[in-house]
Amino acid sequence: KSNLKCPQCNVDINPIDIQRHGTDFQYALITQMQIDQIQEQFGNAKCANCGFNNDIMDGLVQYVCMQCYTDNCLQCNGTHSIDEQCPSLKPRHPFRSKWQHNHDNDPRNNAVLTEVNKNSSEWNAIVSHMKYPPDKVLNIKRIEHNRLWDKYITYCNSLGPLLQEVQVWHGTRKTDPGLIYNNGFLKEKSRVGGCLWYAVNSSYSMNGFQHQIGNGQSQLFLCLVAGGNTTDV
Repeated sequence: KSNLKCPQCNVDINPIDIQRHGTDFQYALITQMQIDQIQEQFGNAKCANCGFNNDIMDGLVQYVCMQCYTDNCLQCNGTHSIDEQCPSLKPRHPFRSKWQHNHDNDPRNNAVLTEVNKNSSEWNAIVSHMKYPPDKVLNIKRIEHNRLWDKYITYCNSLGPLLQEVQVWHGTRKTDPGLIYNNGFLKEKSRVGGCLWYAVNSSYSMNGFQHQIGNGQSQLFLCLVAGGNTTDV
């Protein structure tokens, strides 16, 4: 029996009985009602890989695209194996959780520099790590860049248990820091040794590697670096 209900008496409607005892028009009407009811249970989802519009049952969180057969996830609107935990369910990195802008829906993929509130826990932790007189630190900006962060966290995940994340310093001398926070650190731009150089102590970077901005002031990067792969420098 169908779960269609009569709008007058609310009893179940059996399409077979309508076909046997009713008119062709009545049977066609009931059949269309069944199709409409089934379609109401489906939604539309665009494949994150090929853009094909899939009809899927309401309530599903994962499906396989009928066009390219890619596993899609509706929780993160991305593609990953059905057996893999959705990234949206994984706890966010402490640094990423501090971001104040909704970069997930920002198509620009630009770097956003956000002022860190003076004497906040974030500010105090950075000043403490710098081991520099607190009154000498005038300004701290958090660099938020969705595309670069996605590349970084993907690399971190690829290291698995080998991951050793550290906070280290980097000075750009006469190079505009914007070239780095907009494009990331590029090994091919390295002038010495074909690798990226960082300092454990800020005093090393402040001894000739800092970026001078005038009035006796200078800038440094405090960088998150994913170590663990000794062959990737």
